[in-house]
Amino acid sequence: MTSATLSCFATTSRGTPSPPLPGLDEVVYGTHEVDLHAVEQLVDPSQTRAVADAIHYASRKYCDGKRDLPAIINLVLKDIAGKGLDVISPFWGQHPGDLALPRKHEIAAAINRLRSLKIL
Repeated sequence: MTSATLSCFATTSRGTPSPPLPGLDEVVYGTHEVDLHAVEQLVDPSQTRAVADAIHYASRKYCDGKRDLPAIINLVLKDIAGKGLDVISPFWGQHPGDLALPRKHEIAAAINRLRSLKIL
């Protein structure tokens, strides 16, 4: 049995994600709305923002078609553990914004709901 690898998460034509909406239940990634209503473990909008930033960070840094989803998420969380939560922020080195660390399951749930996900 082989594991699927991730090619990339599509964004806008310019390659930048749209900022997440200021709520718990949805983020907008590029032109794609990701419904997180069923992800009950997200309890604060700062977690939802961190999920959106983690997806964007993963797509820029680790989506190469050679890694599976668990490996990508673990690498993102390893970077966060080593460099702090602001490593995933588009404002890294400045002000990280209002982010709260989500669990790997919430990141995976959001990626799973991303319609532009390509699995090789």
